[in-house]
Amino acid sequence: MAEEPRLDYEAYIQKRLNEIENLDERREAKLIIWDGLRQLFKLTESKYADLEARIYQELQIDRGQYAIGTALIKRSDHDPIHERLFPVCEGDIYDLPLSESGMGQPIYFAGSDEELKRFLAQKTVEGTNPVTGDKITFRVEKDDRYMQAVEKLHKIFTFNRIPWHTVHTGFIERFCRIVPELYNGEALDGVIVEWGDFVDNIKVNQLLLWNVEPIIWRISDYMMPGVDGIYYEHSIALDQSGSRDGYLVESSDEVINIRCEDDRIVLKTKAEEMGVYAALRIHKVNTDPDSRAEHRYDGLLINQRKENFSQRFQYQTGNFIQTKAELLRRINEIGWRRGVTTDRFEIVDTVADGVLEPDMNSFISAPAFPFDQRKYLVLYFDKRRYLADHFDEEHFSEERSADYLFEADIRYLLSELQLEYIEYHCVGKIARS
Repeated sequence: MAEEPRLDYEAYIQKRLNEIENLDERREAKLIIWDGLRQLFKLTESKYADLEARIYQELQIDRGQYAIGTALIKRSDHDPIHERLFPVCEGDIYDLPLSESGMGQPIYFAGSDEELKRFLAQKTVEGTNPVTGDKITFRVEKDDRYMQAVEKLHKIFTFNRIPWHTVHTGFIERFCRIVPELYNGEALDGVIVEWGDFVDNIKVNQLLLWNVEPIIWRISDYMMPGVDGIYYEHSIALDQSGSRDGYLVESSDEVINIRCEDDRIVLKTKAEEMGVYAALRIHKVNTDPDSRAEHRYDGLLINQRKENFSQRFQYQTGNFIQTKAELLRRINEIGWRRGVTTDRFEIVDTVADGVLEPDMNSFISAPAFPFDQRKYLVLYFDKRRYLADHFDEEHFSEERSADYLFEADIRYLLSELQLEYIEYHCVGKIARS
């Protein structure tokens, strides 16, 4: 788009003044126009320049500031003063006996998607009270608290007008709980549960962390009227380390939007005065292997894309050319950290049962396609290639979770692709060799 030529208003005013032949009239006109109107033009240009810079700053969203990562750690290894990783569910840090927890004992299932389905399909497990010797039947079910936390986070992203990217739920969806079917009030701490074929998959006393910290803003400084003259702006100063992180304000009728600048957060509100407000701080996570060993967590699942010039340019311009090379580049951007990649795909009318679905954004309303006849974009993945890539030094060889999360890594990639390729059903297949 060609840029509109800028009007040199000073030369234009001088030219029109020179057209006045009467010198006395020219002198009076110069006092009014040159000394008065010229200052108005300068002020107007300055205001437009400030507005343009402000809009540009709002559009320049650093996606790395809003990357969400989850980590798994033993509860005994959790450091409550860790500066960047926090429990997804605060109540998990308390070691409550089963009889007091009210919702059953949380367990983590370290197994593949297929093994998890078979574990949940059995619906119950048996246990023995070591004190009385009584048999106890426990109901097995998914622990939905973590997905509810992700869904709430999505709503907050939407309120703040920050683009949403799929949260990798590989750890989240493997948390289950066992609930006694007939509980008579007896203490169940220490009950021996018979896990059967899944005894090697069960991990107890596991804690799920993420880089989302609930914070409270106490606003006590003077407000400034907004540029529109209708709303008010409240500023919150950031320290040097905090300016690298992302911030989200929880939804409210009073807050219109939030703006992140280099050294401060600006809340645009309807209220002239505002005291305390709840927000979230998205910490930047150190993904270096040394950092992970230091904090003793088992793997890191983060939705941070591989950045390059092409990706940044297209993200800013919105231009998106759907070619084979572009699709493969997107796959590499999304799956590079987990070693998930492919160069084989096809577009078909139908697919057989058993394909991997993009289900990690199930809480987002899908676009309405009347008489949906979209074709299927089928991606093929090779597990041997995945493991060869994943267990080398570049892709964090110490990750013990790599093997059983293979299908989850594919579903994460598909879920992220589905947000962009909405005209297709994105599905995956594991290539059989």
